[in-house]
Order: sequence, then C-alpha cells, then structure tokens
Amino acid sequence: MQASFKGGCYRPLNDSQCAQITQAAFDILHKIGIADAPEWLTQLLLAKGAHQRDDGRITFTRSHVEAALQRASHRVSLPGFDDHRGLDIGNAYVHIGTGGAAVQTLDAESGRYRDSTLADLYRMMRVVDRCEHVHYGIRPLVARDITDPLDLDINTAYSCLKATAKPIGTSFHTAAHVPLITRLFDLALGGEDRFRKQPFCFGVIVHVVSPLRYATEGVDIMRAAIDAGMPLQICNAGQAAPPARHH
Repeated sequence: MQASFKGGCYRPLNDSQCAQITQAAFDILHKIGIADAPEWLTQLLLAKGAHQRDDGRITFTRSHVEAALQRASHRVSLPGFDDHRGLDIGNAYVHIGTGGAAVQTLDAESGRYRDSTLADLYRMMRVVDRCEHVHYGIRPLVARDITDPLDLDINTAYSCLKATAKPIGTSFHTAAHVPLITRLFDLALGGEDRFRKQPFCFGVIVHVVSPLRYATEGVDIMRAAIDAGMPLQICNAGQAAPPARHH
C-alpha cells in the first residue's frame, strides 16, 4: 500500500474552541435532528438507538453518536485496480485526489470554455495516473456529450477505470445503477464478486442536504453501494442561505 504524508500539524483552534464546536454539533443533532428520513432508514436508525420527534425528525444523543464512532473502522485499506497502488487510510495520513463535477473545460487549442466530453474525462484521468502526488481520482468532469443517465454512469465509470489503476470514485444517478456498475468492475477484475474483494472504486454520496434533511436519492444510493461492498466518500452539501432582503 502507498504511504502518504502525515497531517494534523496545523491547529488554528485551541482544544477549548474545538470542544465548543463539537458540543454545538452534538446539541444540533440532539435537539433539532434531521428531517425527511425514508421509512426504511427511520426504522433502522430507531433500532440502533436514535429517537423520533413528534414532527418526524430523527435525533441522536451524544452517547449514541460516540458509540457509532467507536464502532467505526479507524484504518481502512483502499485498493486500486492495481492492488499495489492502493492507499492506507487513517493514522493521520493525508491523501490528495481530484473531485468536482465540472460541466465545462478550458479548451487548450481555442483558449475558450466548452462543454466537457467523455474524451476530456479520460485524458484528465490519464494525467491523474501519472501524477506522483495525486493519490486517487474522483471523476472531475461530467461528460456532456452523453445524455442518457445510465449511459453516462457506465461510461464515466469505465473511462476512469481504463485511465488509471489508482483508486477511483464516481457518483450515480440512481441506486439502480450501482449494481450495474459493480458488475462492470467484476468483469474488469476477471470474475463474479471480484469487486467486493477488491473495491477500488468508492461511491461519492450526498445523503444530507440543507437545512438538516436527508436526501432520499442519496440515502438510497448509499444503501445500494453498501450492499455492493463499495466504500463511500461522504460529501457535505451545505448550501448558501437565500439573499437578504433590504427594506
């Protein structure tokens, strides 16, 4: 597995300030909670010790959250398609990767922005493969030359897979696409259930959005990815508040 640089040295806040922020987060989860949990998730969370307010919001006590954190893995091995190019996640290691979902790219010949294409995605991921200090590649571009959502998800996954043997990440239009993509990965690895044993691609998931509510599509995709043995990269989707009105 590939080692990386150690982090955690930059500490702009003291311990007391960090504790204040942490406590505020626990207070929000306990007093306000998260809305719009689908029924299957609601039942799962309640069975694991969460609570449901009269208005349906799911709340979590500090002890409940801390117990979940204690159960979670503190070190994870993330393989690449080439298992020798995988990553050891944890122990304060810092890894650099691509990300985003740009819908345009700067054309090197014309100097103008244009809609990004699948060929652009492949070329960019080839660059990722050759960059020593870029450790993984989440698809950075959306192929605007593919309009069908399933075709887009399949071709995006295949383009990233073909371009680099490093760990990759991709998103999904719907939960139904996840098993189709993992089947593609099984074929690339040479057999049924091979991806489950060597999960070189993680799903990029947005499961909670502002203001403190679950995204139904996101949690469904998360569930499908977990069922497929796919690692997750959870993204925060904080949104800006509406503009202030001047009177």
